[in-house]
Amino acid sequence: MSQVQKHWDIRAALNFMLGGSGAGLMIWTALLQVSSPYPIALSLALVAAGLFAVWMEIGRKLRALHVLFNPFTSWMTRESFAALLLFMLGAASLFSFEFRTGAAIAAAAFLYCQARILRASKGIPAWRAPLVVPLILLSGLAEGGALLLLVQGNALGIPVVAAGWWIKFSLITRRARKQAPALPRLPVRGTR
Repeated sequence: MSQVQKHWDIRAALNFMLGGSGAGLMIWTALLQVSSPYPIALSLALVAAGLFAVWMEIGRKLRALHVLFNPFTSWMTRESFAALLLFMLGAASLFSFEFRTGAAIAAAAFLYCQARILRASKGIPAWRAPLVVPLILLSGLAEGGALLLLVQGNALGIPVVAAGWWIKFSLITRRARKQAPALPRLPVRGTR
């Protein structure tokens, strides 16, 4: 019988929940050319809160710097670089509209990296499913669009955000059953 993985908990799920919503919000803010700076600030705050939550999961906090060492093989490293770019361009877009397109591209890269992190986890069948990438991407976009409506005073965005967050929470913490290793032949003691 397979067991639910215990390494990623609510703190890791919060990174996907908050970070995905923040990235989606940044994308919609740029696409719709929203003039208010509040959605951009909220977007950056959500991504930062998600990354902070996953940082709190690490036992030794300085180990977080190791995530920057494998850009060619690690989707977490790519996510970190996309987040740095997102924070720089997002902060700049608070003061100038010229940076919003770049911030939206960085947000899309961040969201894609999040989806690929799950897909690359081959030991968890629910995460390696081919549809997990579009699920995370579309969920982030839906949540971001709903948050933009919420910021603009429309509370119909709330069920969409709650549903997206529940899907991610459930996928990371409850549906994450480890696959038992396949052994083609079992060893037998005392016989040849």
